[in-house]
Amino acid sequence: MLSIRPATIQDVEILASLGRQTFHEAYADQNSEEDMQSYISKNFSGEQISQKINEPGAFFFIAEYNGVPVGYTRYGSSSISALDGQNAIGLERIYILNEFQGKGIGRRLVDHAIDFARAAGKEMIWLGVWEKNYNALGFYTRMGFRKVGEKTFTIGSDVQNDYVMALKVQEGNALH
Repeated sequence: MLSIRPATIQDVEILASLGRQTFHEAYADQNSEEDMQSYISKNFSGEQISQKINEPGAFFFIAEYNGVPVGYTRYGSSSISALDGQNAIGLERIYILNEFQGKGIGRRLVDHAIDFARAAGKEMIWLGVWEKNYNALGFYTRMGFRKVGEKTFTIGSDVQNDYVMALKVQEGNALH
């Protein structure tokens, strides 16, 4: 059974471990080992996760399958130029261990993010997805997200292109 719960500061090592493993699983084949290690050490240390979990406007949720942590999401209030002026929240991370993908967990995490955004009074939810992550692009498109722009994402020394995708979560507004 899947459950989604808010993460606390006591979950820092769980989040860091999930982040390191899921990021490596998803991107190691397309990036150099040096770039991967640089990114992972910078973004998935216990210290970095502790800092992020305490940021105002940051929210972490852990997905547990039969009580075992299998993924997490992070929402944030960071803005993106493609949605200037919009009342939006960023789905900054949605990570699921490879062995648990294809079990509906991603759909449940996105649904949770949409419910969270609605409850917070947001009009839209946005995320960045690597232009070469075709599985994720297809998934988010099926979930109703639409490309609204592009941004850069740096892994180590490699500057990559991400698509900014957004989904309206409240009635009465439209993507531009």
